[in-house]
Order: sequence, then C-alpha cells, then structure tokens
Amino acid sequence: MARRLRSRPTAWISAVVVVALTVVVGVLAVVAIDRSRPAPADESLAPIPTFGAVSPQPTSTPTPTIAPVTPVARAEERFLTVSSEGVLWRGIAGSCADGIAPLIERSADGGDSWNDVTPLYLGITQIARLDAFAGTQAQTVALYEDCAVDGLRTFTQGRFWESYEEVLATSAFIGGDDAGQVVTPDGAIGAPCTEARALRGDGDTVALICDAQAFALVDDEWEAFGIVGAVAVAVDGATVLVAHVSSDCAGLALSTVTDGATSAATCVEDTDVAAPTAIALADSSAFVWNGEAFITVPL
Repeated sequence: MARRLRSRPTAWISAVVVVALTVVVGVLAVVAIDRSRPAPADESLAPIPTFGAVSPQPTSTPTPTIAPVTPVARAEERFLTVSSEGVLWRGIAGSCADGIAPLIERSADGGDSWNDVTPLYLGITQIARLDAFAGTQAQTVALYEDCAVDGLRTFTQGRFWESYEEVLATSAFIGGDDAGQVVTPDGAIGAPCTEARALRGDGDTVALICDAQAFALVDDEWEAFGIVGAVAVAVDGATVLVAHVSSDCAGLALSTVTDGATSAATCVEDTDVAAPTAIALADSSAFVWNGEAFITVPL
C-alpha cells in the first residue's frame, strides 16, 4: 500500500496554529498571576468607569447673611422732618396707653442744637406723625390720655400749638391703639402687618415699615420695595428714602426708590442698626437721627 504524504502547506499552517495557541496560553497565565497579586498598601484602585449621560454637580452661591432687625418699642419710635427753609423737627412718640410722655424738638442750625417745643400743656401723650409746614413751622398728629386724636399746628416755631381739623383731614398715620391699622383721609385700611412702624407721607406718597420691609401704598394696596432689614423711611415727593441693614455696610445703608427704581446704597458707618432711628430727605442730602448721633449724609 502506498503511504499518503501531507503536503507542505498543510504542515506549515498546523505549526502556526500551535505557536499561536502557545502564545495565548502564556498571556492568559500572566494575566491570571497579575490579578492574583494584592494591591500595594499605598495605592488606591481606580474607579470603575461609567458610560452614558453625566449629571453636573450643582454649585451653591453663598447668600449674604443679614442680621435680623427687631423693631424698637412703639413708645420709642422716632420722627424727623425738614422744612423748605432748612428747619429741622424731630420727635419721640411716647404712649397714650402707658403714660410715656412724647417729645418734639426744633433745630434752626442743621441739628447742632435742639429746643424742646413739646406742647405738653395741651395734655398730649403721644405723637403719631410730625411734618414740617409753611416754611419754618410744623404740624403733628397728637393723641391724648384716652388715645383720642387731634391735629395740631404751630405758627410760632413751636412755642404755641393749636388744633386744626385740616391736619387730620390730610394726614395718614398709624392708629394709636392698633398698630395694624393705618388711618388715611379716605378711611382706615389694614397695614401689611400687625405692628406697623415709621409711616411717612408726602402728597399721594405714603410709605411705612412692616416686618423689617419697606412698603408703599399704591392704589389702596401695599407694595413691597424688596429692601429687607428696613428700619426707617422718609418721603420727599415721589421719592422714598429707606434706611436698612446691608451685608456690605458696617452700619445703616441708605437707598432711594423713585418710580420703582432703587439706587445704589450709601453706607453710613457711624450708626447702630439696633438703635432707634429716623431719617429725612432734602434735595441731595439725607439726615439720620440714630441713637445719640445726628448725621448729615450727601447722596
């Protein structure tokens, strides 16, 4: 019988296959040995990669912290106004319910000196509003021992005061026995809170503070200015001046609001945000009565 011989190409292919299998077995052996080794103590394993959409991590922007504002006692509420002739009038409310006497003072030298012109002889026990009037004169909404209300004017630079019905007929003020009510020439309306403070008005513009926010009365509705930490307001025509705390002011900041636009704040550093405060606005200057200090601030 003749013997069958394998062709050379067939033998060559078989040899290649054997070599390839040998290499694969060697590689697998190396991988197995490598995986069996423990990771070095000072080496951390890389995280397993993930695929697909990755959600961005949110970043937070720090919000400036503003210290809470505690309103002063109603009997310690302050008033400040300036006349067209530059005469200043200021007052402390007092209380018709608690027998705490009010105070009204007048200054003709820009606040360097003050004269007590309180008409205690008329029996007043509280003031709810104080306004400059007729050049160098003034008028006030006053309350008596039973919290009855009257409007008074002086034509003698505060030496004598007399009752004038026109004062009440044209003035808005916070109710003497209810700080959640605002009395207006058109009747009483509710304040934005139960303890309203610092009501000021000039013509059709009326502003006040509730819960440390400044509000204006617009079409019989209270609209907030968006200024938090408010402690006092002043009104000059359609412009409202607001004294408030600010995260970037070591004292009181002053901002004006006109036609809904708020100015950049002016910082008054030598002031105490917790002290009783009243402000007034005249032309391009503000007057700040804060604690024992009386300061004129250019705006």
